Amino acid sequence: MTNNRGLLLHVSGGDESHLLAGIRSARNARAQLPDLAMEIVVQGPAVALLQSGSALESELAALGAVPVSVLACWRAATACARSAWNPGRSCAT
Repeated sequence: MTNNRGLLLHVSGGDESHLLAGIRSARNARAQLPDLAMEIVVQGPAVALLQSGSALESELAALGAVPVSVLACWRAATACARSAWNPGRSCAT
């Protein structure tokens, strides 16, 4: 079934619990809405949790089976990349 409806979950902040809450919400919604397109958009310092090797890597990888798309805010991702080169800089946008 194809439709133009979907569910967008927005996650921000730098705490792992925020992103975990978004992941749980997506899984719960998928159980009730199997045909709906779903995306989690991650913004701010939480973007750092999308990197390989993060504490949430396995949780994020498991979303592929649900399926849920996970997208990073470009501006926040760019800030995080710059902070990796400059340890005094924050991932906050």
